[in-house]
Amino acid sequence: MSPEYSGTAGAAPDSATPAITPAEQAHRFNLSSWTLQHQPLVIFLLVLITLFGVISYGRLAQSEDPPFTFKVMVVTTYWPGATARQGPGRGE
Repeated sequence: MSPEYSGTAGAAPDSATPAITPAEQAHRFNLSSWTLQHQPLVIFLLVLITLFGVISYGRLAQSEDPPFTFKVMVVTTYWPGATARQGPGRGE
């Protein structure tokens, strides 16, 4: 049996996972560190992506926007001989 485990199968290991050695740490990829080391390339890529985004937004077809329908109606009727206060159907 492995010295990491004691007891029955499925039991938890005695110690936590081993720490990462400095040699292993040196071989791991660190995106933040890489970005700081290659700032001109990162800035160029950000400008390029932004430029493509602006161009793509400018080329959107008008049909991409949904049509808006405003359901408003104004009815104007003229009643000859009636004043504004009398209104229709009052017979005053």
